[in-house]
Amino acid sequence: MKINVVYGPPASGKTTYVQENKNNYTLIYDFDKLMRDLSGLDLYDRHLNVIDYVVAFRSQIIEMLKSETRFDEAWLIISYPKIEFIQELEGLDVSYQLMETDKETCKQRIDEDEERKDKALWKQLVEEWFKKHDNQDINQRKGVSSKMSKQQKKKFWEMKMSAVGNSSADIFIYGDIERYQWLEEDTTASSFKADLDELGDVSTINLYINSPGGSVFEGVTIHNMLKRHNAHINVYVDALAASIASVIAMAGDTIHMPKNSMLMIHNAWNIAIGNAAELRKAADDLDRINNSAVQSYLQKSGDKLDESKLQEMLDAETWLSADEAFQYGLCDVVLEENQMAASVSKELFEKYKNVPDFLNKKVEPKKSAAISEKEMAERQKIAEQARSNSNYINDILGGM
Repeated sequence: MKINVVYGPPASGKTTYVQENKNNYTLIYDFDKLMRDLSGLDLYDRHLNVIDYVVAFRSQIIEMLKSETRFDEAWLIISYPKIEFIQELEGLDVSYQLMETDKETCKQRIDEDEERKDKALWKQLVEEWFKKHDNQDINQRKGVSSKMSKQQKKKFWEMKMSAVGNSSADIFIYGDIERYQWLEEDTTASSFKADLDELGDVSTINLYINSPGGSVFEGVTIHNMLKRHNAHINVYVDALAASIASVIAMAGDTIHMPKNSMLMIHNAWNIAIGNAAELRKAADDLDRINNSAVQSYLQKSGDKLDESKLQEMLDAETWLSADEAFQYGLCDVVLEENQMAASVSKELFEKYKNVPDFLNKKVEPKKSAAISEKEMAERQKIAEQARSNSNYINDILGGM
């Protein structure tokens, strides 16, 4: 989850900035508004005894954000990020945005703001903010940026050229499919596309998937990128392709599944907050995503699966074995069993209805997405075995 910290002097436009840049699936902590709600006073009035509670709420929210999956992002609106605050956020995917509004503009806004009754006090607070933070701001921001560069979230994919030749590439999508934004121009989608473009003009892409699902928006985007690619795409479901990961798998020209792997399909869902118009838009977005997923499944299945049966399976949240996926046309080749453990997610599995018992027993606290040398060696071994099996099958079919 992306956490955006917006800070600056009073009347610098922090709340307005957040309202203009947030999306529909957002959690917002606003110090001033929470102070109003906890104290019962008018907005911008202060009750010193309540400040400790407002700060305590913030600390509790930060703690909950460490395992949050229901929101795409969070915004924390504060005056200034003190070192203790930065330490609380350490290890999370955080960006800091300073509102670079000059002192005189802040004072002018206070004069024009009818909700700020004690204008002399607020102008004094503006003076104190600039006196305390203005001279050290640039250095502090550099320190923050340097600190955050060490906290960037690791990608959930890895791309590399195949060992078999320059015309073939391997892509591994392992773990939760997440939405994040490191910089304004560097999102999940743009990063994935940049890495895909760096592979060059390859004729074959081997896509290895072991994922419990995740962000529907990012998954649909990745599916579309792969579908548009000129390369022949071989998909290998190493252990599990659940939810949106199964939609990504449908980008494959040939889909391989070991006998002990699984495919899970269901209707797209999301959590939305907001007014009636925002909720209707969220529902419309989900309808479009569902339709896109339905078309992806139907295009792959051909005449083995009609839309009525598919919708019944989506409504029921269906977990398909390799043989069942083959029966419905969602898999082209069933391979021998492998030893790859399914990628599981406690947070996602809690939201699914029909998780098989053997997968629930494997749920452990989520680990870092970093890939060890041992794990990569095991992946390469499985990848080579899958390729050998596929080539063997193709040789037999080619001789018939």
